[in-house]
Amino acid sequence: MVLFYMLPTQLPYLIVNTLGGKPQTVGFVIATAMTFNALTSMQYAKIKARLSYVQIYSATFLLFGLGLYLFSRAGSITELFWATAPTGMAFGLLLVNTNAWFLSQVPPSKRGRASGLLTSSFFLGQFASPLLFQPIVAHFGIQGLFLLVSGVSVLVGLVLFMKSR
Repeated sequence: MVLFYMLPTQLPYLIVNTLGGKPQTVGFVIATAMTFNALTSMQYAKIKARLSYVQIYSATFLLFGLGLYLFSRAGSITELFWATAPTGMAFGLLLVNTNAWFLSQVPPSKRGRASGLLTSSFFLGQFASPLLFQPIVAHFGIQGLFLLVSGVSVLVGLVLFMKSR
């Protein structure tokens, strides 16, 4: 969830401070990513019929890494929109796959509590994301943060891919 909240907490600084965009551009870029999120999450049942939870997580991290890489290299607002597709798709897979996998591991009698814990993790990720990423931004810059997390995401995606084989 720390990664999920990286976009709404860090992307505005990239758009406004680095690329000279306007505040309304922030909303438009994030909304575009969330459109891809919704479209992908609506296809989850079809994806899950073909792939395991681990394979979906692998695809999620690879897509997220690609999107963040594109954010890290963007030199204009227009270029950011190329990053919204893979990033939004990754989030669409991440949220649904996490919910489905997590709740499949919990007995029905404990799913209410488990859902509460999962929801708490979402909010803790929202809280922790800017705290964890700010030192990286201070040292490497905002696009350096996106590049660094892109590399970590691709590495995690590849490890999960190898594990799924």
